[in-house]
Amino acid sequence: YYVSEIIGVEVQSVDGESLGQVQEVIHTGSNDVYVARGPRGETLIPAIAEVVKEFDAAAGVMRVRLIPDIP
Repeated sequence: YYVSEIIGVEVQSVDGESLGQVQEVIHTGSNDVYVARGPRGETLIPAIAEVVKEFDAAAGVMRVRLIPDIP
């Protein structure tokens, strides 16, 4: 996908929680990271298959399974 197709997309957890919209794409050495801003504040989403479970560009929705925080 092109960055222009990802910016502005609504991000939801697989459980249906709204995480906001993708505001920025950070390019790293291994994979991109999507920056979503919404009700939780800023959420960083690694663009990997284990996290991004569904992306419907036509509907403008991305569903993700977040990686739990590890203390």
